[in-house]
Amino acid sequence: GHLIRYAEGGKTDANAPPVLLLHGFGASADQWERNFANLAEDHRVFAVDLIGFGHSEKPALHYSQYIWGNLAHDFALEMIGRPTFIGGNSLGNPPLHAADLTFHACRVSRT
Repeated sequence: GHLIRYAEGGKTDANAPPVLLLHGFGASADQWERNFANLAEDHRVFAVDLIGFGHSEKPALHYSQYIWGNLAHDFALEMIGRPTFIGGNSLGNPPLHAADLTFHACRVSRT
């Protein structure tokens, strides 16, 4: 795996629906700063720096929607552990769709 930076906040109770935010091209999780507080009122909110951006690692890889989709999927599976709403902007949209297909196939859950 690779090191990624993420922000986490909002409600901590089990009934608060989780939201994972994926930023746009050339940006970072900081892009969601204005939305974070509003979403955090009723949700558990996570915003990641996609690999290759922001403060996350920048390994020599062929970056694609599938790399970022896998990151979103793995993050939700390992860090959130339950079905998750995913929001993306610009570059965040293709991995959103790649991750969404994976979520439907495997039903995210933590054991």
